[in-house]
Amino acid sequence: MAIGLDTSVVLRLLIGEPRAQADVARRRIERALIAGEKVVVTDLVVAEAFHALRHHYDVPQTGVVDRLIVARHRALGATTATFDRSQARLEGGVLLRA
Repeated sequence: MAIGLDTSVVLRLLIGEPRAQADVARRRIERALIAGEKVVVTDLVVAEAFHALRHHYDVPQTGVVDRLIVARHRALGATTATFDRSQARLEGGVLLRA
């Protein structure tokens, strides 16, 4: 069996607030690990958590979502066509020119 974590759970684990929810999330992960459950955090959750951290906690932009996009495409056996020069520099990125 596996447990997929929602963005709200990931954020509580990362920031520790509200404390009661962070504690519940931590205990659930601990129980999962003890039981041998797979803990899943999808790329969509990572992207949403990153945007929430940027908006509420001023985490700087670092291209996390660009990397997730390229990684997802590569996992599907595709390259990433983009007009974004920094994303095109990632392995699997291809710059389109007008």
